[in-house]
Amino acid sequence: MTIWEILTLAAVSILGGMKAAWIVSLWKDRERSCCQVWCEKQTAVLSFVCLLLYGLVWLGSGKALTMLRSADLFYTYGILAMIDGKRRIVPDEILLCYFAGQMLMGALGTPLEILGKTLLSGMLFAGVLFAFVWIMGRKMGWGDVKLLGATAMTAGWGYTLQLLFFAMGLSLVYGIGLLLVWRKDVRTEFPFVPFLAAGMAIQMVSQGFTA
Repeated sequence: MTIWEILTLAAVSILGGMKAAWIVSLWKDRERSCCQVWCEKQTAVLSFVCLLLYGLVWLGSGKALTMLRSADLFYTYGILAMIDGKRRIVPDEILLCYFAGQMLMGALGTPLEILGKTLLSGMLFAGVLFAFVWIMGRKMGWGDVKLLGATAMTAGWGYTLQLLFFAMGLSLVYGIGLLLVWRKDVRTEFPFVPFLAAGMAIQMVSQGFTA
C-alpha cells in the first residue's frame, strides 16, 4: 500500500464521516456549519467506522477502486434517501463531500484524460437536465437534479441516465399505487432520492456492483 493510497483512503473516510455526521444532525433537526460538523466528536467516530468499512471493501476487492467508488456512491445515496424521505432536502454539503471523495479516488486510479472527459460530459449532462427540468416546470426538485449532475460528473452520464430510468419506473409504480390504493391526489408530492437509491441497488445487482 503506497502513501498516496493511504492518504486517499483516509481522506475519503473523513469525508464519509462528515456526510454521516451531517445526516445525523439534520435528522435531529439541527443545522450545523462545516466547521461545527468537523469539530464534533461523532464525526471522528463515524470517520473511523467509514475507514474500516471502506478499507474492507478496498482490500476485499483486491484494491479495486471501482468497487470502492461504487461503495461510496451507494453509501451517499443511501444516507441521502433517508434525509430526503424525512425532510425533503438534498444538502449541498453532502454533495460536495461526495464529489470531493470521488475526484480523489478517480485521480488515484484513473488517467487524467478519462477523468476529465467524464467530468466534462457529466457537466454537459447536468446542464441539459437542469434546462429540461426548468422547461418542464420543475417536475423534479433541484436537489435531485444536483445529485444526478454530481453523479454524472463522477460515474458517467450513461450510468446516471440508466439510474434515472430505473428510478422513474419505480416512482411511476409508486405514484399509481398512491392514486389507486391510497386514494391520494394526483398532485401529491413524494421524495425522489429513495427511488434513485432503490434504482441504484437494482442497477448494481444487474451490473455486478460496478459503476
